[in-house]
Amino acid sequence: MALTLLVSNNANSVLSASINATSTTLSVNTGAGSLFPAAVEGQSFFKLTIIDAATGQLNEIVHVTARNGDVFTILRGQEGTVARAWSANDIVANMLTAGTIRYLIDGITNLPVASLTQAGITQLSSATNSDAENVAATPKAVKDALANVGNVKTVNTLSPDNAGNVQLTASDVSAYSKSESDGLYIPKSSIGVNNGQVMTVNARYPSENNLTTAFMSGDTPGLSSATGEKRPSLEVSNNGNKYASAALMFHREGDFATYFGLDTDNALAIGGYSLENARYRIFHEGFTGNLSTQTDAQNRANAAEQNAKNYTDSRISAVTNTASKSDTGWFKDTATGMMFQWGTVGLGSDVQVAFPVAFPTACISVQMTQSNSTNGSNSSSNISATSRNKNGFISHIYTDEISADWLAIGY
Repeated sequence: MALTLLVSNNANSVLSASINATSTTLSVNTGAGSLFPAAVEGQSFFKLTIIDAATGQLNEIVHVTARNGDVFTILRGQEGTVARAWSANDIVANMLTAGTIRYLIDGITNLPVASLTQAGITQLSSATNSDAENVAATPKAVKDALANVGNVKTVNTLSPDNAGNVQLTASDVSAYSKSESDGLYIPKSSIGVNNGQVMTVNARYPSENNLTTAFMSGDTPGLSSATGEKRPSLEVSNNGNKYASAALMFHREGDFATYFGLDTDNALAIGGYSLENARYRIFHEGFTGNLSTQTDAQNRANAAEQNAKNYTDSRISAVTNTASKSDTGWFKDTATGMMFQWGTVGLGSDVQVAFPVAFPTACISVQMTQSNSTNGSNSSSNISATSRNKNGFISHIYTDEISADWLAIGY
């Protein structure tokens, strides 16, 4: 693919560093690179002339094939010039060269022939009966073609008027006339159409001398068998917006208004406007059970409340607390599940005590109180309970104590 030749007006700078005769890159003063075209490797290039600052007599033309900021990638010794070493501050400029002019001339003389798929040079033609698709019509060809059109005398069975125009009627194209359309449809210009204004319609189609508006259809079967392709008399739609309801508004101006239709949960309901944030579903035979009056509903609610109270009282009265009443025994509160167990344990450093019955869930406390001692009521406080669990605990009684009473609590 041929590279695109780029140019910039008056783009010039100086070398920021010296280069030798084989260098393939050069750098210009900081920031000066933006003055030159933005050449892209493999796509475009521009011509750069290097001139010695000392004499102005030496020069070399190079092709810049890529520019990265102030650094240029170059092809040396172009258009018959010789690659040589250059010093810092030697002049560089994007100048018009003989090669640039030849490039432009070649681009003009090598233009392709135009076709339906290719832009290019086109031949003119005055023919009016040609099938060619690679030539362009002249004004004469257009004039002759228009003259031939004037020779047409009829369209179907209609003749043109003095100006050459054929006037078609509605019947010629199987369309309704204006009077027929006005009798069938509400004009788009009527008040209320497409703008939400109030529109009063005192007509009926078909007319039956009735000052009402009727929408008639003979295509809708029984509702249980009606499908989407049937044509109803009237359709109220959400217009494809799944977040909108499909509803009508009923409005007694100055008094009350509400909406009626399919809500966003597909329930048939009324609500909104004068009903504010409330909506009420429309019940029908598809719902189970029967509808009731307010009085009947209240009586049913009162009866249900009494039945619930009686049931609760019977359940509460049926609850019985249980116990084992002995020196080593237990008590269980059936309502809460709390249990209390008790007993007596004798002297011993690590005596395993088993509860009369295991706690269903956990033992949460064991209390021990001295019941007998070799010193009467004196105690050395060497009484304790450890390692309690659902089934029992370990008793520790030392020296002067003979026995202790214990009380365990759990659930």
